[in-house]
Amino acid sequence: MSLPKKSVSPRDISVDVVRGISIITMIAANLAGVMALNAPPMSLRLFGTFAAPLFIFLSGMMVYVTCKRYPLSHYMIRFGMIWTVALFIDWVLEQHSFSSVDVLWLIGLSLPLCYLFLTKISSVQIQLIVIALIFAITPLLQAKLGYIDDPETPFAFDKVTLKHWIIDGWFPLFPWIGFSFLGGVFAHYRTTVTQHKYYGLVACLILFAGVLIWYFFFDMTHSMSRDGYSELFYPPTIGYMITAIGVIGVLFYLVQLNPALKLYRAAIVLGEASLFMYILQYTLEALIIHPYVASTYPNYMLSFVALLMLLIVVGYGLRYLKSRWTKRPYVIKFLIG
Repeated sequence: MSLPKKSVSPRDISVDVVRGISIITMIAANLAGVMALNAPPMSLRLFGTFAAPLFIFLSGMMVYVTCKRYPLSHYMIRFGMIWTVALFIDWVLEQHSFSSVDVLWLIGLSLPLCYLFLTKISSVQIQLIVIALIFAITPLLQAKLGYIDDPETPFAFDKVTLKHWIIDGWFPLFPWIGFSFLGGVFAHYRTTVTQHKYYGLVACLILFAGVLIWYFFFDMTHSMSRDGYSELFYPPTIGYMITAIGVIGVLFYLVQLNPALKLYRAAIVLGEASLFMYILQYTLEALIIHPYVASTYPNYMLSFVALLMLLIVVGYGLRYLKSRWTKRPYVIKFLIG
């Protein structure tokens, strides 16, 4: 597959750091689900709870960064390629299916939708209203259509699958597409917003308000677990959505203070090849950890550290490979960055 050559922009280190942090928290969350830990502690549930909105938000940011250089067809191609990866994970590794809407299915579809959202709606006020409506409508749809405990269903195109895609799959359009759209808007105004002297304060206030609403009005401690996965967004509530937005805002504020910190080096190398890291960690969890590692907390911690260290080593290897292999085919660039 070949595409027209475009100028290559330098990597945004801050985005790589945030993406790498997302991968670290994702490993913790996915590993807990794969190992079926019984009643994981709240600290572990919280640690892995914000990986998904971060990934989806960042995918929206990348759409804005590239939307002036590429037409809709580019995002349709990426959509198809991401869904191909999702098929591999679902059918080869026997993970969640198209019908139950795992995160790659949502991210793939979000790319052309986010492109249209950003290019066809020019008013930021209308963009923010649309995003707010997506978040606000979500609990109404949950109440009207219902939110089931386990969305696992056979591959099918039927009313059940449609409902999973709308509201109660693993990552349905409501509210998750809102995070993609919000990422696109944030990327558009990022320089202006993040350089404002009150940006850090506002981000902290959003986070604080979200936690209060989430805890006192929605009781975060009673979020359900799904098939061993215990992130605190089953279902995603208004309190969770506001908290996630606050977490994203605060994280960007902290990282952008000094993205070149030595502390971030491991996160950067993970973030430079995030899709490959996602595929690799799922493969190792499904083929090695799940069948051969007993479900205990000591084993969980050892597996987490070992898996994280392995991915970091692979990340450095990929960085070296990319420095030597500068004219990589498009598909390889898609997979390893």
